[in-house]
Amino acid sequence: MTPEPTKLPELLLSHHTEPTELDENMECGVCNTEVKKNSFLEHLECCAAGTKIPHLMMNVFFLEEEVIARDDILEKNFLHLINDEPLELRNQNCLYCSNADMHADGLCRNVKRTHFLGGMFQNSANEYFDMIKLIHSLKNHATVLMLKLQQKRKMDRIILLLQVVFRIENAENLMECLPADAIEVLKKIERKDTEAVKKMRLELRKIAEEELNFSELARNLCLEEMVKELLTMDIKNPRISPFEFVNTA
Repeated sequence: MTPEPTKLPELLLSHHTEPTELDENMECGVCNTEVKKNSFLEHLECCAAGTKIPHLMMNVFFLEEEVIARDDILEKNFLHLINDEPLELRNQNCLYCSNADMHADGLCRNVKRTHFLGGMFQNSANEYFDMIKLIHSLKNHATVLMLKLQQKRKMDRIILLLQVVFRIENAENLMECLPADAIEVLKKIERKDTEAVKKMRLELRKIAEEELNFSELARNLCLEEMVKELLTMDIKNPRISPFEFVNTA
């Protein structure tokens, strides 16, 4: 069931993509070991060596941090709007203007607080949600690969055991040397593993859709509450001077 949004305005938009605390445990999908997040990639380099998994998860962590950074500057600029403080540019880019020429014209300096806020949300929405979708895609791909690697290692152990039990020296001749009932057991395990992967993919896809919908809802609700705050400020303390800007990295 999709969780309820936090009470707004909480000024935290990326509810589901917030990075895990560095000292929080994450479970490795290959060996089921609990690992601290700040050691997770190092663990995967060993546990999933020779696979795409470490690289996929590295990109997931990077994108999670990027989403949080984008939330952070929206939240900061909301507070700057409330307090009549200079607004932050990000890498010299105005969050209200859609291009550098528009910003050079200075139209953004004289819009209402609520219009500036709405422009920030609107201009960042597509890229923001594309990043969230990519996070889910990369994470889900890594999760499935972890399960497949776990299944492969399990099957390798079973095959090694069968080689010992039936004294089969060459693994390439395994199926020819095994009795029918042992072959059927192997096929049953393979079918079960294939079904497990299929089930996981469906579950992960469903979770990703639910979390994306929730993120969109939370972002819209957050914008609504922020607009209410700014409308109140416009009544109490109407803005008469143009916006000022300061660049942040």
